[in-house]
Formats: sequence, structure tokens, C-alpha cells
Amino acid sequence: MKKQLKKFIGANLKLNPVSNNSQSDLIRLLTGYVSEEVGKVPNREVAVFVPTIFLRETVVKSYIRNVGNILAGAQEVSEHTQGAYTGDSPSPLWLTQLGITDVLVGHSEDRLRYEVLGANPNSINTLYNKKISNALHHGLRVTYCVGETLDQKNSGRTKKTLEEQIEQGLSQVPIFDLDNLIIAYEPRWTIGTGKTPSEEDIRAAHQYSLDVLVRTCKIGDDKYKTRVIYGGGVSPENTSGLLKIPCVDGLLVGGASLDAHKFSQIVKAA
Repeated sequence: MKKQLKKFIGANLKLNPVSNNSQSDLIRLLTGYVSEEVGKVPNREVAVFVPTIFLRETVVKSYIRNVGNILAGAQEVSEHTQGAYTGDSPSPLWLTQLGITDVLVGHSEDRLRYEVLGANPNSINTLYNKKISNALHHGLRVTYCVGETLDQKNSGRTKKTLEEQIEQGLSQVPIFDLDNLIIAYEPRWTIGTGKTPSEEDIRAAHQYSLDVLVRTCKIGDDKYKTRVIYGGGVSPENTSGLLKIPCVDGLLVGGASLDAHKFSQIVKAA
């Protein structure tokens, strides 16, 4: 049995280069977060995952961490710490220098990118294992996204998919790093569709993810703090119901996070 912690609410800012194409748009959104006091809601821990191009120290410190009591996150991290990797994802050393505390690994669009390039699921999970281990080693907290496609769901392979993603993605994570790990169950067939699984399906997926985590990382006591959060079709209307589901320790919010008021409603939902 894990410790009870604050509910974690992450905003994965999927900014559109056409409609949200400037730093001023981002600042306007983050200023809205601060005005809505999303970082000051009791029993909530809020992190904002910002596109790499906007990870400037002044933006992060002025509009997220120092003013709004909101944690600053990056949407990607490299499996490499140093070396000549031009055009690669940011090194965890750079991220920590910018005041970044959190990183996303394996979110749905990122998995799709590797799949389009022809990578198989095992090699993708192995790559994520390297990214996760590297980020944790340098003191970053990782939100690791797992979840099934529509084909995997329809063929009854949801549990098998979760098992492979967690076992392979976390195989090198020592138990002392679990306090800095969050698992986000993100059923990929819900992204952008407005659909969500049933409450029972979400509960079962979260409980199974925890079971696989315990087995993979050989957890033998009740002191670990790994949270399992839900992402996919989150809205102000369904937040309360989602947070009442056993084993749901928070939410990863996509489209609704681009509206400061909607996001504040999600954070503040009882």
C-alpha cells in the first residue's frame, strides 16, 4: 500500500505553431494560470509541461515557479547527458540549469513518432528506459506515459501492452528513485477523440499498472510514492468522477490545459 499524496495535475501544453505561435501566447496562458491560482489549491500539485522551444529561464522562473507556485516541466528529455547530439532532445543537465523539475517520457505523440519511423514497441520501450534512467539520475521527476492503441484495446491486449511498457521502460529504475516517478495511464485511442474509458476500465488499468510496477521494481514495503495518474479526454465536466476512481492519483491534461479557466476548474475539482 503506497503513501497517500497530493493529487498531481499535469498540463501538457500542446501548443499549435499556427494558433499559439509566440512566447507572448504562452505567457498569456501562464499568467492566466497564476491569476486563477492553480498552484495554490490545497491537496494539489501542479506541473506545466512546456514545449522545448519555450524553455527559457526567464519564462519558467517568472511565470511558473516563483510567482505561481507551479512546477516547470519539459515535454522531452535526452537519453544522453553529454556529447555531440545536435538536434537531439535536451540533456537533463540543461533542463536542471533552467529550473526544470519535471519531464514527460513516452506521451502518445512521441510514441507515434517513433512508430512512424519504423521502430518496434520493444525498442521504443528500451529507449524510454534510457531516458527515464538518465532523467532520474540527474534529479528530474519523470512522468512516464503508458497506454494502448485502439487495435490493442479491441484485440484484448491492454494489459499485455501496459505490462511490456512498464517492465521494459522501468527495468533499470532502482527502488530509491520511485519517489520521483509518476506513471500516466494514457489510453491512446482517447487522444483527440473526446472519448474516455469506463470508470471500471480506468480502475483496472491503474491497479494493474501498480501491480506490474511492484513486480518490476521489486517493491517490498509500503513506503513508495509512485503515483498513477490518468490522461485522455480530461475535461472540467469529467474531472470529479475521474478523481473519485480508486488508484487514480491525478490527471494529465491535454487540450483543456490551453484554456486557463478550464484548467483551473480541473485543478479545483473536488
